[in-house]
Amino acid sequence: MANIVWSVDVFSHGLVVPFVSGALIWSRRGILQAVAPQFSYLGAAIVAAASALWLSGELIDVALFRHVGLVAAINGLVITFFGLKFYRAILFAMLFLFLAIPFGYELVGPLQTMTANLVIGTLELVGATHKADGVLIELSSGMYEVAEACAGVKFFFTSLVTGVLLAHLVFESWGRRIFILAVSAILPIAANALRVLGILAIAEMTDQSFAKDVDHIVYGWVFLSIVLFTLIAFAYKITDKRTSNAPVASENPCAEGFQQNVFGVIAVAVIPVLTTFIAPQATPPAYREGGVPIEPLIEQVPAGYRILPQAASISPPNFLNADVMRSTILRRNDHVFLASYARVGILHAGSRLFQPGNNLAGNEWLEMRGLNVRANQFCNVMFSERMLRRGDRRMLIWSVYTVNGEAVTSGLTEKMLTATARIMRKPSVGEILSLSGLVGSDASETRKVFSDFLSTFPPDRLLWSLGGGELGNSIICAG
Repeated sequence: MANIVWSVDVFSHGLVVPFVSGALIWSRRGILQAVAPQFSYLGAAIVAAASALWLSGELIDVALFRHVGLVAAINGLVITFFGLKFYRAILFAMLFLFLAIPFGYELVGPLQTMTANLVIGTLELVGATHKADGVLIELSSGMYEVAEACAGVKFFFTSLVTGVLLAHLVFESWGRRIFILAVSAILPIAANALRVLGILAIAEMTDQSFAKDVDHIVYGWVFLSIVLFTLIAFAYKITDKRTSNAPVASENPCAEGFQQNVFGVIAVAVIPVLTTFIAPQATPPAYREGGVPIEPLIEQVPAGYRILPQAASISPPNFLNADVMRSTILRRNDHVFLASYARVGILHAGSRLFQPGNNLAGNEWLEMRGLNVRANQFCNVMFSERMLRRGDRRMLIWSVYTVNGEAVTSGLTEKMLTATARIMRKPSVGEILSLSGLVGSDASETRKVFSDFLSTFPPDRLLWSLGGGELGNSIICAG
């Protein structure tokens, strides 16, 4: 957990959360000194439940379960050895620790698309000449992409954590607390879209060098940090907390220390920004030494198709620690596409279908989000669709992932099926089939090529039987 928080900058807000919790607990030391510690069986039960959650996370290889179990166990230990009265005095500080858990990376895609849509909508509103395709925006000076780094996930998390802290320190009524939480969630999304618009405007007025360098990221964080400090100032401006001169101040030492200044709140905003530049980036899992040679997938093709040598324009999929990798370049009339297969004999941590480092094309291909993609069904198997780009080239990919013959669409489903197989003492085999083809002006042509190719195989015939006997046990058919 500490390694993820340290190495993945999206979660670097987790570095400061324990220190904020410690400061909140320290601010209530006067109250805590008056509370006699007492053993609680409830706390012991919470520790037992948290341990069970941790073990389940270990079994199905879900890090989130292990991390939640760890923080829940810490809370349970405080209750066990100090009692509920003591725990209630520091309830917020203890629950605040859960915000250190790294989760929510899946928001990158939706926030990336949302930012692009907001930018495109604003350009249309002001009447700026542009063309848009998903997260790609073409202006007179060139083509721009609202990339994952522009999604604003890191700032979204930082703002949300700051909003939670403000809701506790600055407000007493639940109405205002919910209001500031809503503002802290909406503000970073709107501000991030404004940031991207500013970058595009500067790029339009310059030679684009600003937009291509790291300067625009630094500018973005300066801009968003100002917005975040504005949120803090706004919260203190509309506070409904009574001052330290009020009668209740003696019952709340926090009001005399941590609450009366914003340094603790500012730390939540500043420290994650600084760690963006000092924390190392996450290292993807290592490749198996020597790798697995890519062998032909199809040796005999249906009539009307031709096998071609490996084309540099279509990169084959890459899967870490795969036991089998096969691919074949095919041509039908003017259309060239790649049929690929990968198999992982035993799924476990470090050898999974869904993990960092695995991709359906080379690392130089970037996924285009925000497009109208669709699912395509053949032989009761649903092929998902993705669109990638490399420069001005675009590539359409149909893919299907299976675990022991059952289609999966996410890493969590994969892990659940793997855990079930382990409990039943059965092997868990992962397979991936993908079709990749370059797209011209109309993606429907490439879709038809894929559909026609899969339809050439009879429903009762295994596609993999063409690729060698060792793949003949696969249950994926092609009709």
